[in-house]
Amino acid sequence: MSKKQSIFSLLLSFLLVGAVSGLSALLTREGMKNYETIAKPLLSPPGIVFPIVWSILFALMAISAWKSIMLIPL
Repeated sequence: MSKKQSIFSLLLSFLLVGAVSGLSALLTREGMKNYETIAKPLLSPPGIVFPIVWSILFALMAISAWKSIMLIPL
């Protein structure tokens, strides 16, 4: 795979993962309001942690998808 195709597949994987994350954010937009109101255990993380962790996870998912695409012989 050429460098240009590799960069294109990386951008495509970030775009697809971004679309899925945007859809999940749209479907659960009231979730953090509900999280603040429920009774939580003592060691539960504060609400600000979730967007940070999910952003990191989605970036890692995009990179994993790209690395998987790179293994497919063309």
